[in-house]
Amino acid sequence: MTILNQSASSKSGRIMSWLRRHLPEVVAASTMAAFALIVISCSSKQEKPATAEISAPEVAASTPEASATPVATPTPKKVKKHRPTTATYVNSDYGISVTYPRKYTVNFGDDAQAIWPGLGPVASGFGNSTGATVATIELPGNMYRDTDFSTGFLNISVNKQVGREQCEQFAMEKADDAVQSAAVKVGANDFHEVETTVAENLKQGNARYYHTFENDACYEFAIGVGTSRDGADDSKPQVDRTDVFRRLERVLSTVRIKPIEKQKEGEDVHDVVGGSPESPATSEPASTLLSSDKL
Repeated sequence: MTILNQSASSKSGRIMSWLRRHLPEVVAASTMAAFALIVISCSSKQEKPATAEISAPEVAASTPEASATPVATPTPKKVKKHRPTTATYVNSDYGISVTYPRKYTVNFGDDAQAIWPGLGPVASGFGNSTGATVATIELPGNMYRDTDFSTGFLNISVNKQVGREQCEQFAMEKADDAVQSAAVKVGANDFHEVETTVAENLKQGNARYYHTFENDACYEFAIGVGTSRDGADDSKPQVDRTDVFRRLERVLSTVRIKPIEKQKEGEDVHDVVGGSPESPATSEPASTLLSSDKL
């Protein structure tokens, strides 16, 4: 027993002696080990949220993009085309053009002759030497409602059989002597003018004739106002003739007469109206209607 106790005491002494010598190193190693454990533990705690963040899908990535909304193209408004209020009659054979309100009527060809309602055809100022009736522009019959108005017109005629001096005179069919005229200017044209009146059976026609000499021909423009009553008891008021003539003179002021190229000797020229160069139809002068907006 004594031997065992001595051995144990000796061993304990050696341990204590070793601890006394190496205690600082043991304490330092223990401290470092504890610090390392703390660092590892903190590191593990910080890595867990990062792992969770990687594994979880992002909200922005999971949301589908909004589809692009198509922008409605504005429908273009329909532009209302402005219809011209006037038209222009053009006759290339005589170089004539005249502009008139579109609501008026133009007649040419076989319908060109102006008529006094109830009195017959309007006489020309050429007398027995009749010219070619080119066209007639008429006012609407209902323009002066509830009056005795029956017609208002501008008639165009051309006579190549009279000279310049004769053109300045007027020979009415019902007059024995030539009627003296007065020089006037209407629009761009210089005219010689006379005024006549015809009447019968409560029907009356007042006309003014205008002559000008151009292109070796006498051009006649006649403006007229016709009135008519059904009987002595007809109480319709008289139309304002001054106002009617004012409208017609406004149309007359737009007349233009262009120079015509003279046909060369031996040259055969035809205007094609409803035909072909091989089989021309030349019974009527070439007439054209053009739209405009001047009057």
